Amino acid sequence: MFANKAPVAECFLSVLKCWRIYQPNVINLENLDITDDHVEDLCKFLKNKNMIKRLNLRKNFISNKGAITLSQWIQHGDKTLTHLDIERNYIGDDGGVALLECLEANYRVISLQLKYGNPISDKLALVLDRELKANMQALEYEKSHKRIDKTARFQQTDRGPDYIRCAIKMTELRNILHLSLPDNMLKIEEAEMFS
Repeated sequence: MFANKAPVAECFLSVLKCWRIYQPNVINLENLDITDDHVEDLCKFLKNKNMIKRLNLRKNFISNKGAITLSQWIQHGDKTLTHLDIERNYIGDDGGVALLECLEANYRVISLQLKYGNPISDKLALVLDRELKANMQALEYEKSHKRIDKTARFQQTDRGPDYIRCAIKMTELRNILHLSLPDNMLKIEEAEMFS
């Protein structure tokens, strides 16, 4: 944890070297003048280290470029992050879409603070919330079935589109061999939500 407005941005590479030794599982860089270039350095440092569970980058100068860098790191270089706070930056719909793709590709991230103070559309914010809900449902399922048998059947009946989306998200753990939706009463919007 750094003092508010500490000159972390000026000596960011030195901070990364300290973390190499310390290996924190929470990084709080709130309100420390962090830019897209700092995010790029941070993601390069964290790639394949799998040590961070919570990352707070709120109240900085991160734009779509930084959000895209974060989403690529989460998708391809991390397996532990669960909470990401990037509110009050300069992230628009392009960065939001990249983060949405990241959420769709895994179910580990269960908290994404993005909507407040970033110029993203209400429609995108709603889709991000829906994806986070699916992530939480998938994680709950995994916790309730500690030993996952990859050949076992995963069934959800009469639970609605949110549970179908959760089931499809679980393909990270399983392969869908058969999907049957007989006599469903899904609306077009609901079907599009999990397609």
